[in-house]
Amino acid sequence: MDLTFEPQHDEFRQEVRAFIARELTEAIYADLSKEDESYSPIFHKKLAAAGYVGMQWPEKLGGRGRSNVDMAIFYEEMNYALAPLGAYTGSVVFVGQSIATYGNNEQRARFLPRIAAGEVTCCWCLSEPEAGSDLMNLQLRAVPAGGAYRLSGQKIFTSGAHRSDMALVATRTQPDKVGTRDGVSLFVVDMRSPGITIRPLWSMAGWRVNQCFFDNVEAPAENLLGRKDTGWNHILTTLGFERSAIGKVGFLMRGYDIMHRKVMTSPPAAGSRVPHRLAQLRAEILTCRWMNYQIAWRQDQGEDLFWEASLSKLATSELIYEMSDLGMEVDGLAGLRRSNSHGAEGLFEKTYRTIPFYLIGGGTPEIQRNAIAMRGLNLPKR
Repeated sequence: MDLTFEPQHDEFRQEVRAFIARELTEAIYADLSKEDESYSPIFHKKLAAAGYVGMQWPEKLGGRGRSNVDMAIFYEEMNYALAPLGAYTGSVVFVGQSIATYGNNEQRARFLPRIAAGEVTCCWCLSEPEAGSDLMNLQLRAVPAGGAYRLSGQKIFTSGAHRSDMALVATRTQPDKVGTRDGVSLFVVDMRSPGITIRPLWSMAGWRVNQCFFDNVEAPAENLLGRKDTGWNHILTTLGFERSAIGKVGFLMRGYDIMHRKVMTSPPAAGSRVPHRLAQLRAEILTCRWMNYQIAWRQDQGEDLFWEASLSKLATSELIYEMSDLGMEVDGLAGLRRSNSHGAEGLFEKTYRTIPFYLIGGGTPEIQRNAIAMRGLNLPKR
């Protein structure tokens, strides 16, 4: 891989920056929901109108035929600007890209143009009370019923479920296989279906995740995504999309730049380790940046990557902890003050409260290390 961008990539970056300067206004921040600050319906519609929602899908399916490298550029710039992308990530990265990858042609034609147009938003129903990191213990059942399936069980920590139109739901189509990778299937489910109850869970970061209860919820058989009973590999594919962490580097770079300006304006006392920690953070952010772009580039070459995505997720999530910890030190006592602003003010305090989300979401650091060790390094389980 040549670590330079092609002219079309530089042009696309400038296009995204111009969009941000024009459309990410104070009115957008004022529109942000008090219970889900990463979501603005107005901004999501603007993204869709500009062709950024599902940009990597073919034009006939509502996309622009963009590359994974373009997607990485988009996420880097949007996250540097602290843009609200809650609905975007759930709709495009989790659900939409899963449909594009292992859905059939009819499902792609039925769902993707609507997602790309911003007509529907989506969420990813995976974790359960007894199956967080231990996904083999997944228990929500899908039982055949005529030309449909009936779903019963519970999901937990589902971001955006309360405002989503559709969900990708991981189920057990062979309930006797609990504790194994067999008998798992995925369904696209209408979140307005009778039998779905959504209750809020409030994180210490101040935003809402959800408990989702499925009581005999009907899912048409044609909404089975991928092959029945072999959904484990599909789950790993979707987790790979989530773990690629293409957006986190822009957020890290923004945090670094804020700290750098503060240190240049008010240098720390002699003997402080802040300058050394800041330099180390910068070096590691740049390492992650090029690693993430390499993953995106290799995906564009048709490679099926999994443990590399885990490596990226592990590195960036732990760097976010380092960034917030250092930022709190740079801010001093002022760093303890909580801000109601949606911008850069109070960024480190808010990020520090959000650390469990960054570390655990998409799989704990231990899960990522296991994936890297076994799949990447071919180390034995014991």
